[in-house]
Amino acid sequence: MRQQYGEKLTQDSFLIREQFDVRDPFAISKCRQLRSNTLTKKLIDLAERSVIREKEILVEGSNRKRAEMRKNVPIAHGFRRFFTTQLVEPDLKTELRWLLEGHNLRGNDSHYIRVSEKHLQEEYEKAINCLQ
Repeated sequence: MRQQYGEKLTQDSFLIREQFDVRDPFAISKCRQLRSNTLTKKLIDLAERSVIREKEILVEGSNRKRAEMRKNVPIAHGFRRFFTTQLVEPDLKTELRWLLEGHNLRGNDSHYIRVSEKHLQEEYEKAINCLQ
């Protein structure tokens, strides 16, 4: 998509970049890296809107900073935990669950188990209703 709008992608291009106006060729060519705190804020917003994490309400007179408060669901790891839990519901085989999570198969399994992309997609589709 970025190439379609005129950005020249190289080995040094950022994987995730700041948003840009597709009608502004200068903004497209002037690629800036997304700052980590921006990504964190986006993840927090997504977690709250998807009800994985409760919205944080600061109490008046509280002297604790927002960043210091421990959460019951870690922001990035929480999505992985949620995804993994939802894959257990439709009884996906452990090996297929590992592959869908982006892990490698353990031990000799990678030499003996061959799963087609189509089969992996069919297994994922079993869990779609649980992920909504």
